[in-house]
Amino acid sequence: MDTATHRERRILKLIAEGQSNRYIADYLSLSVKTMEKHRSNLMKKFGFDNAAMVTAFAIEKGLVESEWNIKSPAWHLLN
Repeated sequence: MDTATHRERRILKLIAEGQSNRYIADYLSLSVKTMEKHRSNLMKKFGFDNAAMVTAFAIEKGLVESEWNIKSPAWHLLN
């Protein structure tokens, strides 16, 4: 996470929260194409295959809060 820029952290957080490319683009005053490129670059940079991996990473790094109880038996599946 140390290599993520401020903008990348904001985008990761929004993806992890389930926001669409359109929403994130509008929120950050970007074109949808630019947002799609940011998303693609982030997925490659951090080795994510899907949004669920982004969400698990964001929770682990404290970018978003989990509704899951950390003591939950299924928590290990996110790590």
